[in-house]
Amino acid sequence: MNQALAKRRSPVSSYTLKLIAVVSMLIDHTAQAIRPLLERDTYRMLRHVGRLAFPLFCFLLIEGLRHTRDRRKYLGGLALFALLSELPSDLFFRTWHSRGEGMSIFATLTLGLLVLIASDAFAGECQRRDYGPVPAVLFFLAACSGTIYLAGLLHMEYDEWGVGLIYMIYFGEHLAFGAASRIKHDWGALLRRIGASVMILIWLVTYDVAADWWSEVYGIPVLLPILLYNGERGSYRVPKWFFYVLYPTHLILLTLLRKRFF
Repeated sequence: MNQALAKRRSPVSSYTLKLIAVVSMLIDHTAQAIRPLLERDTYRMLRHVGRLAFPLFCFLLIEGLRHTRDRRKYLGGLALFALLSELPSDLFFRTWHSRGEGMSIFATLTLGLLVLIASDAFAGECQRRDYGPVPAVLFFLAACSGTIYLAGLLHMEYDEWGVGLIYMIYFGEHLAFGAASRIKHDWGALLRRIGASVMILIWLVTYDVAADWWSEVYGIPVLLPILLYNGERGSYRVPKWFFYVLYPTHLILLTLLRKRFF
């Protein structure tokens, strides 16, 4: 029975999800860099492919938090690459005159991760002191509200919507997993993915309705690999740090390409 289930296990691991996110991001950014060479419909199609990346990065951020053995090291590494990515991001996405008026996607992910780690630590302390769930919930809501405002103020990637998606996925997973614990524990992983997918779908639609610019809904196909995710790390064929280094590196190369030829 176990062997049969193993054979039916989905091949979609966290490595697979990272590859999808990175490839879609590269397609999106390359389209921006060579826009003068592309027809309008081709450019829009490539940008739509890029809508897969951000929801996946947010989902993987929370997966990384669940599986990491050292949360401080995880946060510190992300914060370091946020610093290293800021200038390349400014140079690629903004002109020299507007440089510094926004922050990269790594800053968004770092801020969201910081709140999740702090909230989990506070909840654990409340549980040890038998304070009940109310203080932990209030702390989480206050931290979310404050950092959503901060993200908008600093013009981080996706502004307040960016960290908002991180919190929505986190909340959706916990809500679904709590429901699973009252039904059957074996359903926990599946319901967690369903909870994350529902929140991502709500975010994609709500973002476009609020912006009155139908673009993010093209990220809806990302729900399929998330639902098929097997919860495993997978076999990494490149060093794990490669995915972090790739972000500032490819932005630098695309910036040079654009300045050289366009």
